[in-house]
Amino acid sequence: MTTRVFPVVLLVGSCGFFMVSAAQSVSPTTPSRNKSIPDRQATISAAELRVSGKARDAYRKAWFAMSENNLSDAARYIEKALSVCPQYAAALVLRATLEMQDKNSHERAKDDAEKATEYDPNYAEAYIVLGSAFNSLGQFDDAIRTLDRGIVLLPTSWQGHYEMSYALWGKRDFLGGLHQAERASSLGAGNYPDLHLVKAYCYEGLKNGSADATVEREAFRSLDLRNPVLSEARQWAPTGQLDGR
Repeated sequence: MTTRVFPVVLLVGSCGFFMVSAAQSVSPTTPSRNKSIPDRQATISAAELRVSGKARDAYRKAWFAMSENNLSDAARYIEKALSVCPQYAAALVLRATLEMQDKNSHERAKDDAEKATEYDPNYAEAYIVLGSAFNSLGQFDDAIRTLDRGIVLLPTSWQGHYEMSYALWGKRDFLGGLHQAERASSLGAGNYPDLHLVKAYCYEGLKNGSADATVEREAFRSLDLRNPVLSEARQWAPTGQLDGR
């Protein structure tokens, strides 16, 4: 699988998310229009309490800009938030989601997400975004280790389970990958096209799942005919190897 449109979560506290594409400059999916205050959390961490009001305000503006796919304004507000509070974990994660839009910036995204986990070790979203960055770099062992932590902290995140399914596929643990993909589906990812593509790859990896793989590829096609990896899905061979995202 040489290219994958994968979700980089913008999970802010427990309020919501939208998906952004690694293959395009803007999301191919409609962003969440949830206008809830983005940094409201059920439990506020000690690190969050240290963030100044000025940094929070800039972060909110960045979050809303991203919800409108206004990435240039989002980047500007993120930098403003980080200039006030360089250890602001949520802002670092938000910047990482922007950096994931450029395949040449995935290392920077990894670095930002890693810093976020250091500054706020209980910030689940940081681990999920970091796991996604590790996946994008083909560092599947690191992704699995990181996503384990994120899933413990936020077990209801379908994005965490989805990224885990991808990492396990990368390690050729096809049964494990299917289990995590099904978990992601049960948590609300059933209409995310690439989830079906990962399932198809895992079924093909099992050698005796070609019929199920066909069903999943058809589901992938029916959900998003514009997906940039569609042509690859049509021509996929079980021996294909991941060489980038």
